[in-house]
Amino acid sequence: MLPSELKPEQFNGYPPLARKLATDNIKTLRKLPLSFLPSLLREVIDYDYKFPAERHAIDREIGQATAADRRTGIGIVRPAVGAAERRNDRCSPCRLETVGQ
Repeated sequence: MLPSELKPEQFNGYPPLARKLATDNIKTLRKLPLSFLPSLLREVIDYDYKFPAERHAIDREIGQATAADRRTGIGIVRPAVGAAERRNDRCSPCRLETVGQ
């Protein structure tokens, strides 16, 4: 399943606080990279049983992802921009930027 296919009812088996966190932030979760989402959801599943500092860290992680999405307006993973596209202020939708580029 892809992150974009997540539905609120898929979190029905989560404990109450974890379910609320996931469903309240489903738009953000849907935009996360597939390589990152499973590890975050493992943390969210245990949200109800974590210490306050651990909950805060998860809240902050989701909050930063939401803020990044709002800032860029193009999703959490932004497209790579080549020299030609920079001159025209357009992004290429076909290539994704990787770390180190």
